Amino acid sequence: LYEYGIYFFLFLFIEFFPQVILNLFNASESMMSMGVYALRVLGIAYFISILCLAYASMLQGFSRGTEAMILTLTRQTIMLFIFLTIAKILNQIHFIWWAYVLAELTSIPIGIWLKNKVKKQVEMEM
Repeated sequence: LYEYGIYFFLFLFIEFFPQVILNLFNASESMMSMGVYALRVLGIAYFISILCLAYASMLQGFSRGTEAMILTLTRQTIMLFIFLTIAKILNQIHFIWWAYVLAELTSIPIGIWLKNKVKKQVEMEM
C-alpha cells in the first residue's frame, strides 16, 4: 500500500514541478523545454506502472518468479523496444516518451492474464 502512495506522490511531483527536477541538473533553456514535456509524459508511465508492479509482486509472492520475470521483461524491454523502434521509424522525438506509456499500457493485459492463470493454479492446489 505504501508503494502506491510513494508512486502517487512521485507522479504529482513530476507532473506539477518538472522544472524543479531539471534545475537540479542546471538544465539549459533548450533542455528545459524538452525536459519538462518528457518528465510529464514519463510521470504518466510511472503512474501506470503501479498496476504491473503489483501483479509482479503478487506473482513473486506465490513463488511464480518466471511469470513475474516475463511480465517485467515484457514491459521494460520487449514492448518498449517495439515502440521505440516505431518512434525511430516515424522520426518523432515526442513519440519516444510516449513509447514508455504505451509499453506500460500494453503490458497490463499480459499482467491480468498471468494473474488469472496463477489464480486458477493456486485454487486448484487448494
